[in-house]
Amino acid sequence: MKKLLIPAMIMLAGLCSAEIAVRDVTFAASEIPATNPRIERVGTTVTHIEVFGAFVAQPDGSVKTRVAETAIDMDAVAAQLWVREAKAAIGAAMPTIYSKYKAYLALRGAGVWPQVKAWLEANDLWDAFVIANDFRDDDPYFKQGVAELKAVVGWTDEQVAALLAQCLAD
Repeated sequence: MKKLLIPAMIMLAGLCSAEIAVRDVTFAASEIPATNPRIERVGTTVTHIEVFGAFVAQPDGSVKTRVAETAIDMDAVAAQLWVREAKAAIGAAMPTIYSKYKAYLALRGAGVWPQVKAWLEANDLWDAFVIANDFRDDDPYFKQGVAELKAVVGWTDEQVAALLAQCLAD
């Protein structure tokens, strides 16, 4: 069967689900479609019609063939696009979340955990560290802690970024 590209691309993109209906059609000789495939629009529904069968002449002068039709509700497609765009916008605004346990292991492995722990205690942040489930890069204490880590331990931005890459929450 010939590939039905337009509806297949829309369905693969997850924008809608639609069924492809295959049926036999008889055209009068003067009604043979000039374009293949053709798109018909009625209201918000777009129908993709593609002839994929051989044209077979009939005794009465008509032509019989097979067509595939896919009806797509463009309102549903638009709604799905809006949902995707909204999710992408939310995703772009979401903070990065780091695992507290992974951060502890990475800092300990780098040999700087005693300095970090001392800084947390000296700045009255130890209780917050113990209570926290994870770290978020939009938290002011986290930002302050990263800046202090660089100053106290003497790390560069690249070293801190490499450490944080090891600490991403699952």
